[in-house]
Amino acid sequence: MLDNRLLFNLASSGYDFITNQGIWRDHVREMATLLSGPAPRRIIDLGCGPGISAFVLAELFPEAEVVGIDISESMIARSNERHSRHFAHLSNLHFLRTDIYELPFAPRSFDLATGHSFLYLLPDQKAALSAIEEILTASGQLILLEPNAQGSLRSATWNAPYHRFPTDPLASTRFALSMILWRVVSGRRGRMTPATLRELFTAAGFGNIHIATTLNGLGLHVSGRLFPSATQGDQSCSCA
Repeated sequence: MLDNRLLFNLASSGYDFITNQGIWRDHVREMATLLSGPAPRRIIDLGCGPGISAFVLAELFPEAEVVGIDISESMIARSNERHSRHFAHLSNLHFLRTDIYELPFAPRSFDLATGHSFLYLLPDQKAALSAIEEILTASGQLILLEPNAQGSLRSATWNAPYHRFPTDPLASTRFALSMILWRVVSGRRGRMTPATLRELFTAAGFGNIHIATTLNGLGLHVSGRLFPSATQGDQSCSCA
């Protein structure tokens, strides 16, 4: 994890700049719509970066405790600074620098785990999902957004929602830049396919697996739920 730690310590300011905008927050809210079952009581946001996704989750689920974790000290410092300056009213949220492979939480202590472009960066994805499975309750849910190996930046650009540009040009520009950089980084680090995600989730004990395209085909939403017994099947779809 040293490579990721150094990378995001160095890139924290730039990453903060391109993700601190309304379109990014809207996509975090879209991930939250994949939640099934009762409202979660305890949520962990994996690879929270500068905290944008965790703040959205804390606002969406004010009755839940939200914990944002990241391997980067700089990212966590930015999250804490933003929390104290702009989101001090969110008392249900805190941040922690930790390694996904050495999570300092009790087993079965979270109802929901989320990750916004998180799994593809990890050198041992199976071990990471096993660690996540360990801290989720018996019916806990995992929701991730990952880069789609079958996506096309040209197609995504052609179908982009340009109607948002006149009303919020800065956010639109930042979001477009984030997608371009995401495509570049994921091209080097490795993108995901529905088959790979389904295999990883199934091996970790998740059932009711649902996979759908998002971000004009550049991303994949994947969600799965744990069960007290063996995995109970999966389902997938590819949606525009």
